[in-house]
Amino acid sequence: MTLAHIRAVLICLTGVLAATPALAQEPAPAASAPAPATAAPAPVPAPAGETVATPAPTPESGVSVPPPSAAPPPVSPPVAAPPTTAPTAGAPPGPAPAAGAAPSFDWGGRQVEPLPPPPAPADPSKIRRDSWRGRFWIAPRLTITGPIGGDKPARPTLLTLGGGFDFGVRINNRLGVGTGLSGQTHTSIRTTLPGTTDKTIKNGGMFFWDVAFVRLYFMKKRFQPLMELGVGYARARLPLGDVLHGAQIRAGLGFDAWVSNQVTLGFTTVYRMIALNMPKDGITPARWEVGHALQGVLQLGLHW
Repeated sequence: MTLAHIRAVLICLTGVLAATPALAQEPAPAASAPAPATAAPAPVPAPAGETVATPAPTPESGVSVPPPSAAPPPVSPPVAAPPTTAPTAGAPPGPAPAAGAAPSFDWGGRQVEPLPPPPAPADPSKIRRDSWRGRFWIAPRLTITGPIGGDKPARPTLLTLGGGFDFGVRINNRLGVGTGLSGQTHTSIRTTLPGTTDKTIKNGGMFFWDVAFVRLYFMKKRFQPLMELGVGYARARLPLGDVLHGAQIRAGLGFDAWVSNQVTLGFTTVYRMIALNMPKDGITPARWEVGHALQGVLQLGLHW
């Protein structure tokens, strides 16, 4: 052992002996109070060229002094918690989608498919145009008929009421075709029984069958002027019971007014030319008698 080592040992013993009486003279701390921390002894400077070992910490000091050569422990950076996504109502259970993944939609197990391309536009010239309001119609008619000229019995002799109905088909907005039936009292005579003064009135009637007529419409609004033309059959029953047959022509001007999409009210002025075939009798040969009549027609049209 060298002189330097002896000197260091003496210095350490001197420090220990100096600190021991002071600790013995201090009163013991109260049980409830924590023990005060004791300052560590100051390190003794070592001579040049010599290394002095650092004394270990004493239990009384309560202070831990790390050795000079020990490196501080490495501190790991805080790890961020993985983001959590709030559950969506109605979403199926399962792991959350990975961050950055494209969203997907589940519609009953199938992915959303794109819409098909739209169809090619239709050619307006090839679009079929139906009737404006209904294709068929039936029209009950109320007529008032009077004479305007001609020969009897084809010419009516009375102003009388009659009735009938028409049935038609609307081909387009401008054109319709139809057929119709009508009749009215045509003529009347008074007879006197031989040997008496009693007089009896006997009437004769006229029946028209419009086999076919054509009706033209001029407007496509609620108020529609119209013109019609048709031909047909005429049958006259004379007051004395004779029956005559012939032909007739129907021509009229009027209008239809639309009350709703299925109902019209109309009025037409109709000209009738009646030609009856008169049979041969003992005085005159067979011939045609022609009469002319004018009718006012009020009609109710039902369309579908």
